Amino acid sequence: MRYKIFVINLKENTSRWTFMTSQLQRLQLPFERINAVRGNALAAADEAVIYPKSSHTTYYPVKLSAGEIGCYLSHIQCWQQLIEQDLDFALILEDDALLPDNLHLYLTQASHYPKDWDYIELSSSRRCRPAYATVADFDAFKLVKRKQLHATTTGQLVSRQGAIKLQRHALPMKRPIDIDLQYVYEKSTHCYSVDPLPITGADFQSHIASMGRRSKPWSALMKQLWFRVQHRYRLYQHFKHVESLKN
Repeated sequence: MRYKIFVINLKENTSRWTFMTSQLQRLQLPFERINAVRGNALAAADEAVIYPKSSHTTYYPVKLSAGEIGCYLSHIQCWQQLIEQDLDFALILEDDALLPDNLHLYLTQASHYPKDWDYIELSSSRRCRPAYATVADFDAFKLVKRKQLHATTTGQLVSRQGAIKLQRHALPMKRPIDIDLQYVYEKSTHCYSVDPLPITGADFQSHIASMGRRSKPWSALMKQLWFRVQHRYRLYQHFKHVESLKN
């Protein structure tokens, strides 16, 4: 299978690039750098198309920050490269990914993954969500299903068909990418996870946070709660429908 490793990195952040280069060279894995997008460098006219005012707080309780917009655009560039280079899949890494010694196993086993896979998460947020089904056991790790992806994009595998689906639904933006990926019923994506999740985040300052923090007013917190209830109900309906198709 044809694949590449893409590392998202801001050109001026040489310390993170050195960190990622050192790890991947030690693992003897070739990789390509994807120049990260600075959301605060976008022209107002471009931002208006990418993230129009009609999307502000319609799909997410607060307006996206410049860092969140740039992060999403950076991942879109990876999906575009995956498609343009006619790859079967890609490993997409953010430049704070702490990589395991057996990273190559997740790449070499790809031909044995389910044919319908679009996205496989390899990293988790602070609290790991339980798996509800094991799809395959590869000794070193299991391919599993979780009811919701973790809110992180530090490391993931994306197939060609997955990149096409994700790109098709990416713009105009609605939510931060790590949250938007959880809305599988909007994109019809077939998402899997691995257990244990092998990639963690290194202790770097977040680029997104460095581009401006925001406080959530009480009204936004209540809206966030309402969005969460709606999302979980639609997720429940989605999985109920998927299971009904199997019977």
